[in-house]
Amino acid sequence: MLYSVVVTTKNRLEALKKLITSIEKYTRNYELIVVNDASTDGTNDWLAKQHLRYGHRSGLEAYQSVSYTNSLPVAIAWNLGVEVAHGDFVQILNDDMEVTEGWLTQQEQLYAYLTSSGRKVGVLAAKLLRGDEVLSRGGAFRGAQLVPVPPPEEVKPVDYSNTPFFRREVWREVGGFDAYAHMYYEDTGFALKLQEKGYTNYYNPLCVMRHETLGFRLEHGEAEYKKRQHNETVVQQEARANFMKRWEEYLLNEHVNLY
Repeated sequence: MLYSVVVTTKNRLEALKKLITSIEKYTRNYELIVVNDASTDGTNDWLAKQHLRYGHRSGLEAYQSVSYTNSLPVAIAWNLGVEVAHGDFVQILNDDMEVTEGWLTQQEQLYAYLTSSGRKVGVLAAKLLRGDEVLSRGGAFRGAQLVPVPPPEEVKPVDYSNTPFFRREVWREVGGFDAYAHMYYEDTGFALKLQEKGYTNYYNPLCVMRHETLGFRLEHGEAEYKKRQHNETVVQQEARANFMKRWEEYLLNEHVNLY
């Protein structure tokens, strides 16, 4: 079974190197697709030197990159990556993440178990750590408000995954990811589209990833910090407003609160 790992990146070469190193260390039977969003920091040249542009390494581990010169919304970048993927399953990752031992095997095994039990599975969410802090177990809505998925650490239904793992077939079924702004809510809307179609999304506590969330601290550099501040105040609010135009009625009238 071939798994497609899709990563979007923009001017974060050092973080991207860490992510790819962790993927190479802990992953087998995969292809890596790097969608390079008009980076100007040497990312494109580095990818080419690493034979990531339509190159191959041992076994089924294949690498390619997709680059473009005009910045595109994250949803469109993800769709570009999934469109060229060859795997039956796709895992979306941010460029400032790192994976851990057994991460993809855990996704594969849980998906197989759930489907063999008769479940109609949409996306799987990973356990995201920032240091020792559990950053995310996926997400849920209570009415139209986002709420965190609470402990305990067990497989449980969620409304969406910010690290979506899914069959490429369901991506095609619902028309891929939708852009509500340049970024934010594309993973959420995708999972709700699957939910509308009768799929259930799940949290997988055994798939562990680390998320640096660059720009969260000033120590990450003033440019990253200012970019995150702008994104989380201006861009995120625009995305939420557009997201609610599409989903508020569903969340208030049809959605069943999980938590």
